[in-house]
Amino acid sequence: MAIHSKLMSIPLELQLEVEDILDMRSLLALGGTCTYFRDHVSTTLKKERDNIIRKYWPESEVFLRILTWSHAIVTGEAALAFVARDPSLLSPELEVCVSMHHSYDLLDSLEQQMLVTRAGAWDNWPMRDERRPTAYLYRSPSNALMRVLCSHTTSPFTPMTSSPTTALFNYFDNFSFGCAYRDLTINRRAIAPQLPYLTAEEKARVKRIASKGNFALSQWSAAVAYPPSPSY
Repeated sequence: MAIHSKLMSIPLELQLEVEDILDMRSLLALGGTCTYFRDHVSTTLKKERDNIIRKYWPESEVFLRILTWSHAIVTGEAALAFVARDPSLLSPELEVCVSMHHSYDLLDSLEQQMLVTRAGAWDNWPMRDERRPTAYLYRSPSNALMRVLCSHTTSPFTPMTSSPTTALFNYFDNFSFGCAYRDLTINRRAIAPQLPYLTAEEKARVKRIASKGNFALSQWSAAVAYPPSPSY
């Protein structure tokens, strides 16, 4: 008897308990066994995604429409919590990345929401270092902090390259999700520059992920972690 047939023969409550202990890779493998579990896993992942969003924004449907309209993605600890299936990794701040061409679409959409307020902005647009995005800080309708990272390239993924650890190279949106360092992340391992090369905020993020998520952290020298820019 196939494994998925055995699972289908047990009560739904037990099926859910089995799902809860699977990591993301195993859960997706389960979804690939048959149409029943494909639909079931899809529903589970949408529910987990929406639960994460509701920690920062009261109506996940509204937030996802804004993301879709502006071709933006959720990154940072929220995306890590989704990929790792571990809500304890959530931070007080939601991180959203958007491309250069859609930055104003996202900012305008946020500021049209009655209960959203801008809390701050850094890195003026004229200083367009492609590796460092322009950051805006907002308060969501539930008063949660939301940091919008506006890329200086045509890709919303570029801001992730300035993340202080490989554990933060993940994203999700309304239709998809991804993990750049799958084997490392799912096995609760991460690489980061040695702490002296990080800012105070970056150190705090790296240490929090290692502590909350039980990540084994390998620290490399800055010369390895940050390769020199190519000369032109």
